[in-house]
Amino acid sequence: MAGTSGTLPISKTAAPDEKATKVQGAYDAIAQAWDDNRRRPFSPLPLFAEEFQRRFSNRSGKLFHARILDAGCGNARNAVWLSKKLPRACISCCDSSPGMLRSASKNIIDACRSHSCIVFKADLEAIRHLSSRFDAVLCTAVIHHIPNKAGWVRALSEINRLLKHNGFAFVTVWSDPRQKPGTDKDVEFPTANGGKINRYYHFFSKGELEAAANAAGFEVSDVFYEACGRRTDAKNKSKARNLCIILQKRRRNKTAGRG
Repeated sequence: MAGTSGTLPISKTAAPDEKATKVQGAYDAIAQAWDDNRRRPFSPLPLFAEEFQRRFSNRSGKLFHARILDAGCGNARNAVWLSKKLPRACISCCDSSPGMLRSASKNIIDACRSHSCIVFKADLEAIRHLSSRFDAVLCTAVIHHIPNKAGWVRALSEINRLLKHNGFAFVTVWSDPRQKPGTDKDVEFPTANGGKINRYYHFFSKGELEAAANAAGFEVSDVFYEACGRRTDAKNKSKARNLCIILQKRRRNKTAGRG
């Protein structure tokens, strides 16, 4: 039920989904217009960097070397910003859209040191990277394009698999206050040739997002709304509002096996 937490039923099989295929095609179609108009980092990025620095800085404030995955990187606007904000981090960027990846590769070559950022094609539900590889996974404005509960859990499970045991994931979804939580909608975006194309969105309730994270084996460290780079609450009616969740691997039961 929308707006409640608890067990999230999912199917055991993964079938191709027409909506998911259309989302990828839509991002290929708008890739150039997106890159022309989306150069600044996504607004929750300072909150991700704050969490990263809190977890991976030593007592003197110096950052440890760490690996970050930008899952669903788009044109790499976030990775470019992070490469300057966190210069000791190695950032990997993946996306399923070839059009977005072309923009990402160009932007990273233009702005980043060649050894600090890499780009590769991958679907969020099957990234095919080594397990326990990353200290942090950033996934902004991606999960809300996945059209079913099973897909949400598969994507979050893949993020969980890729994280080191002491790592964390920072996941955001759009939370337009004009849309009822738990509903779906197609939203128009302009293309480079002056046309428009629809992208599918699911507008998550807090309960849905927390339930999907729990089903994927995560502990929820924090969940909050964000607008204009700052924490806010559900009363904030900004169209730019996002729902953010910080996740970590479930703690091992130290008493397991004792008797």
